[in-house]
Amino acid sequence: MPIPKTPANLRASGPRGTAYDQILDAIVRGDLAPGERLYDEDLEARFGTTRSTIRAALAELETQWLVRIVPRKGTFVTDLDLNRGYQAAEVLAGVTTRAMHDSAGRLEPQHLSRLADYRDRWLRDAGTVREAMVTAEGHHGLYDVFFDVSGNPELVRVRDWVLPYVKRVRSHLVQEGSSDPASVLTMQRDFVASVTRGDVGEAASHLWESTGMLFGEFSPGLLRLDPPKPGVTLTRDIAADTIERAILDGTLLPDEPLPEVELMAWLGVSHTPVRQALDELANRGLVEQQLNKSARVARLNPETIRDTFAAYGVLIRVAYRRAMQLDRDELRAVLRHHQDRYRSEPQTPVHQINVGLNVALFEFSGAQLLLELSERLASRLTWYVIGEDDAVARPRALRLSAETQAAVAANDWPAMNRIIWERFEKAYWPGSVYEGTFWPALTT
Repeated sequence: MPIPKTPANLRASGPRGTAYDQILDAIVRGDLAPGERLYDEDLEARFGTTRSTIRAALAELETQWLVRIVPRKGTFVTDLDLNRGYQAAEVLAGVTTRAMHDSAGRLEPQHLSRLADYRDRWLRDAGTVREAMVTAEGHHGLYDVFFDVSGNPELVRVRDWVLPYVKRVRSHLVQEGSSDPASVLTMQRDFVASVTRGDVGEAASHLWESTGMLFGEFSPGLLRLDPPKPGVTLTRDIAADTIERAILDGTLLPDEPLPEVELMAWLGVSHTPVRQALDELANRGLVEQQLNKSARVARLNPETIRDTFAAYGVLIRVAYRRAMQLDRDELRAVLRHHQDRYRSEPQTPVHQINVGLNVALFEFSGAQLLLELSERLASRLTWYVIGEDDAVARPRALRLSAETQAAVAANDWPAMNRIIWERFEKAYWPGSVYEGTFWPALTT
C-alpha cells in the first residue's frame, strides 16, 4: 500500500523539549500550583511556542502524573501526593540499582571521573547538596553514568516515567525542611567512595538509605489500593487500545509502517487522537517514532525482549519488597490461588495466569504507581510471550510458584531475587547466569 509521509514527531526534539522542560520546571518549583488550570493560549504566550507543541508536552507530563487532562473541562496540575512520590522514589532506586548491577566491572576512568566531578561540585557541604536536590542535579549527575554504561533503554524508559515526580516531591520536601540535606550529603559521599573502591553492592545500599532519607520524618504508609475511580475514556485512548490489539493479535506486524491517514480512515477519527495514540503506544514501547519519519510497529529482537523483562523484574522486586513487609501469610494465600490455577485451568495459557498473578501482587503491595507502570510494560511482555510453549512454561511456573511461597514464608530475600531472575530473565535470555543482585536486604 502507498506510504504517505507523517508530520514531524514533536516529542523527539526541538521546541517540544523546551516547552516540556519549562512547564516541568514550573511545576517542580511550585510556580504552577497544585490544582491550577493550564490554558493552552497562556502557555503558548509564556513559553513562546505553538499549541501543538504545548499539547504534546502536556500529554507527556500526564504520563508522569504531573497534570490531569479532563475532557471538556481542561488541564490541571495534579495535587502533590507524597505517598505516590515515595513509590516513585522506590522504583527510581530499583531501576538505578539494576543499572548499577549491569555496569559493575565495566566502569572506566572517565565514568569515575564524572562521579568525582559531581562530588567536588555538589557534595561540598549541606548547602550545595540542598541545591542539587532542589534542581534535580542529585540524580542526573550522580546516577546517570550507570544508565549510560548499562545500555538498557527500558531501564531509562522507566526512570524517565518516575523521575519527574520524584523531582517535584524532592523539591517540596527540601523547601519545607522535611528532608535533611546533611544526612543525604554523608550518604552520597559514601556512595561515591564505595563506587570508586569498586564496591558497587555497598553503593547500592547507600542509594536505598538516601532514598529513605529524602522523605525525612514523612512515613509513607504501605497502603492498600483504593477502588479505581470512574473516569471518562478519551478518544485517543480508544484509538491506542485498538491499535495495540491489532499489534498483539498479529494484524499489524513488527516494523510495519503506520500511516496516519490510513489509521484515521480505519478508526474513524481525526489527526489529533491518532497522533496522541501513536505517542502513547511509543511510550508503551509498541511503536517507534523518529523525527520526520513515519511511525512503525516496534521490532522484536532478543535484546529488546531481554531488556524489557529486566525492567519489569525491577517492578516485581519493588512489589515483593513492599508485600513481604505486610502479612506474609496472606501473600502466600494469593500465591497459592494462582498456583492452583496452573493446575486447574490447563486451557488457560500460562502467560495469562502470570499476568493475573503479577496484578494481584501489585495490588497486594498497595502501590498504585507500580500497577500503572506494570500496565505500560505489560503490552510488550504479552507480545513477546504469546507464542510461548505451554508444555515448558507450565511446569516451570508451578515450580517457581512453590519456591516463591517458601521464600515468602522464610522471609528469604536473596532466594526471592534468584526466583525473580529466573522468572523474568533466564527464560528469555539464553545463557544468562545468575550472579546475585545488589538489592539490599529487607528491613522488618
